[in-house]
Amino acid sequence: MGTEYKRVLICVDGSDNSLEMVQYVSNILPPEMADIILFHVRNPIPEDLWDLEKGSEFHSQLAPVAAWAMQQESEIQSFMSKAKAILAEAHFPEEKIIPKIRDKRADIARDLIQESQEGYHAVVVGRRGFSRLRELILGSVATKMLERAFNVPIWVVGKAPKAGKILLAVDGSGEAVRASDYVGALLGGANVEITLFHAIKGISMTEKKYKQHSIMQINEEWMQKAGSATDPVFHDMRNRLVAFGLDPNKISTKVMTGVSSRAGAIVGEAEEGGYGTIVMGRRGKHKVQEFSMGRVTNKVIQLAREMAVWVIN
Repeated sequence: MGTEYKRVLICVDGSDNSLEMVQYVSNILPPEMADIILFHVRNPIPEDLWDLEKGSEFHSQLAPVAAWAMQQESEIQSFMSKAKAILAEAHFPEEKIIPKIRDKRADIARDLIQESQEGYHAVVVGRRGFSRLRELILGSVATKMLERAFNVPIWVVGKAPKAGKILLAVDGSGEAVRASDYVGALLGGANVEITLFHAIKGISMTEKKYKQHSIMQINEEWMQKAGSATDPVFHDMRNRLVAFGLDPNKISTKVMTGVSSRAGAIVGEAEEGGYGTIVMGRRGKHKVQEFSMGRVTNKVIQLAREMAVWVIN
């Protein structure tokens, strides 16, 4: 499994933010194990003129549109050259870097989603990129892809995230184990630090009536039990990561109890620990108490503005 080439789709719009995405991918992936597809959806005409295309007003704009299209083509070709140079500097083989430019067929998001179904191991999108020609707001594109591309891992990349440390959020569900296996299969042999992190939400102590009915003691006992239940999960996940070729000395675990917000705890830990990547399952189920990892994942994506969040299915 470790020698299989992984196909990674990077959705680019020609902006500086897209170059930062390419830089992040070049820093985190083992170059000998990945095919990188730089995918761009090209607008044949400016967005503002789509509604005029069939009208008489459009025909009067043909010359300016042709000039605009030539400029756009020049800019995206220049971008592709810069992106390929970044990947080449990180020792990705030239034949494994594949620019792919396609004219828009439906809308940007649907075209990207359609391409994402072509057997990719990861689809990389910007948190909220904005092209110089004001055509592609990747914030809305990322949201649509998270909602509709259910069968492919989505990486939502913020502004210039660091690539060396990964926080893998664990909830005790099968999805968390699958996320762990995904990281191992993709990054086996890479020089990364991984922390398996579990946050346990406590019972609110803000109301006096809770304190008067020994809820504090019950809460403490529940959190201790939930923390202990995580130990075998951590042990299993750690062994699986090591089996993929990751350094056991760079895999650590941490449980945080009594948090008021799981998403806040995950992002807070990532910020304080200097993690550039958060990995989560799309949805999950805690062994002790059910909750929707969908809600937690969505909150993490909103809060982790300068990090990369991998959403694993």
